[in-house]
Amino acid sequence: MKNTILKKIRESLIKAGIAEKSANSVKFPEAIEIEKTKDRIVMKLSAKAIGMCENARSYSNMQSDDAAFEGWALLLYAHYAKSGDCNTIELDLTKDAYEQIENVYKKTKGKYTNTRLHHNRFLYRALRFSQQYKDWFALSIGLQSYVKKFEIYLGKPGLVFTNNIPCVKKPSKIISNGDKIHENDVEDVFADLDWQKNQGATFCKKYGGKLYRQLPVCLFEGDKPINAKAIFTGKKSAIDLWSCNNRELNVFELKYNNKMMGIITELFFYTNYMRDMFCRGKAINFKCQLPKENEPRGYGQFAKASFTKVNGYMLYDKGKLHQAITNEVIDLMNKADFSDASAFTITYGKIEYKVLDRTIEV
Repeated sequence: MKNTILKKIRESLIKAGIAEKSANSVKFPEAIEIEKTKDRIVMKLSAKAIGMCENARSYSNMQSDDAAFEGWALLLYAHYAKSGDCNTIELDLTKDAYEQIENVYKKTKGKYTNTRLHHNRFLYRALRFSQQYKDWFALSIGLQSYVKKFEIYLGKPGLVFTNNIPCVKKPSKIISNGDKIHENDVEDVFADLDWQKNQGATFCKKYGGKLYRQLPVCLFEGDKPINAKAIFTGKKSAIDLWSCNNRELNVFELKYNNKMMGIITELFFYTNYMRDMFCRGKAINFKCQLPKENEPRGYGQFAKASFTKVNGYMLYDKGKLHQAITNEVIDLMNKADFSDASAFTITYGKIEYKVLDRTIEV
């Protein structure tokens, strides 16, 4: 069945303008089980994919192929289900994943803080995705119960949640001719003030005038960022680049020579985090920290702005966006339901750039 579904998706991708060789290279991760029932396709994630392994080092990060359910769900609906074969994509877990959840939940006695951080982030993504794409996406009955409990926890009266903020300004680095280029080097160029004033001036003007880097996206229970009260992963968890334009926040997920479906997952998590934290925090008890004087990486912008919209962009080097992320997939992303707080929305788009000698062209 999995191969039959994949064959139809590839045919749909070719019709959408994807080169045949490229379309035929699209495949589902082996770790994701896919089944078809009468009216829906069921995707089952493993314990590893939802952050429930006994060995924490074995967790799949959310952008890993086997964990990035958002991208695969969008692909399935945009290039398979809409053809009339089914009308719902359902997210479920494997039997092993459910067993692991019960084991870990018993050991942690129902506490969300300081443990299960990857899993908490999965619950948050599943919650928001099922709310915003409820016309065609659903959670299995078994998974619903865990997600609902997490939703109740986030909205618990009297309980507040806070974020962490940048603390160290990282120097920028300009790519030199002959250097082996890494993704971080490209991010350095986008964040470099000279590039923003010169080669990137038009680009920056379009998105608010200045780009900032590495905005942390950890979440803590309480009004202070205490590690023992962490709910989401911290440390390196941060938005690559961001800017603000009037009352809009712009989030950029940057990739260099790195085709991956998980770019959708990362962007979805970051945009929703920003919407909840900086646009509608009071609605779900999110509380952003007040900026300090001379706060690095632009955090002070949040003290003087009232944001109503978040724009999420896939920022990728020319020709290196995953071939399954078609215009149809992005159009579907932009049909989200924000009835929970209709004044605050999210839009998605893609931006292609090109690395040249010592600079970047956008």
